Amino acid sequence: MGFDGFMRKTANELQQAMEDFIREFDDDAADVVDKSITKTRNTIESMMNPLQQAERKKLFDPVGFIWDELQLPRASREEPISKQDCRLADHLFRDGSGIGQDMYTHHAIYIGSGQVMHYAGQVPDIYIQVADFEEFAEGYQVYRYTEQASALLFSREEAVSRAWQRCGEQEYHLLHNNCENFVRWCRAGTDTY
Repeated sequence: MGFDGFMRKTANELQQAMEDFIREFDDDAADVVDKSITKTRNTIESMMNPLQQAERKKLFDPVGFIWDELQLPRASREEPISKQDCRLADHLFRDGSGIGQDMYTHHAIYIGSGQVMHYAGQVPDIYIQVADFEEFAEGYQVYRYTEQASALLFSREEAVSRAWQRCGEQEYHLLHNNCENFVRWCRAGTDTY
């Protein structure tokens, strides 16, 4: 199931659960909730429209959206990088892939020996795993955040050790525990942007 399908399925499940819950108490209230959820679903679907790229970027890549809106040069927040230039605990990212690829970026922490650690897999089987740099890149240009854009508050060795503590974790959440949250937690102990 692609990202667009996942979003539609989630919206449908949310709407049905809310309708069932509210109808137990009041049919009129259920109709109001149904209209609100339908409006939310329409907003989500309009954001998936290729013409709404700025809105999608604002929702799924708020840091990138803000930097783009301020019209700051990309180099001030990130640098293109090759596997040979990676340093231990670098915060790497690339464009997304598959359906909805321009809606998000994918993040990993460099753990040495040409390998990264990141959340990967297919819904619902997404977990933190080790991958070769090329496997992570999937043919896309890989970038490294500057230290100003992604704080490193631990030593590089400790940041990688923190990543290993969570290897195999299957607690992925699109908004609260995603690949970028994981990398920022490893490097700085926080997932805030």
